[in-house]
Amino acid sequence: MLKKAVIFNVVLVLLWGCVSCSTSKPKDVSFKGKWKQVFENCIMGVKEENVVDVFTDGEKFRMESENSIQVYDGKYLYSKIKNTLDESSFPVNTNEISPDKVKSYKFWFIIHQGKTGPGGNIAGQETVLYQVKMNRPDGEIASQVWVDAKTGIVLKSIQTVYSHQVSQMVTQQSQECLEISYGYVDDGFFIKPE
Repeated sequence: MLKKAVIFNVVLVLLWGCVSCSTSKPKDVSFKGKWKQVFENCIMGVKEENVVDVFTDGEKFRMESENSIQVYDGKYLYSKIKNTLDESSFPVNTNEISPDKVKSYKFWFIIHQGKTGPGGNIAGQETVLYQVKMNRPDGEIASQVWVDAKTGIVLKSIQTVYSHQVSQMVTQQSQECLEISYGYVDDGFFIKPE
């Protein structure tokens, strides 16, 4: 699921790079939050749901779900996959990664572009809605992003790929914040998982 989220974030960066509208950059803030992630492939009839807990001090982060943990300590990205069949874990994978390259993992920290308007209340926070659509000969890619009006943190996003060839949505990925609290996050969350 996290790999699919990274791929969609890369697509979004490319999509947003093609649009020259208003721009908003999120602030480096510390928070604890919980997001529901849904990935649908309508052609294959696949739907995956996942809940991810996120802890960040702005630069470092920890993402934890039922079957994986990813921790970035400012220099290394640690990834641990849990085997849900027998509740064992695979060895922790360690990669040295620069702060620029780790940005694609931070689905809550994206530079927003597109048409803006009020987005309503999500997880107790007032939001601004950003929308972008890119038409292609074979279909279109659309993105809606709701960001916290005060911090610029992405609280909800929906990315859709539509195909003219099959006249239907091919894939859709959504992420919605269920709860968030801003403030100090203990450094203990950003150590290598056991």
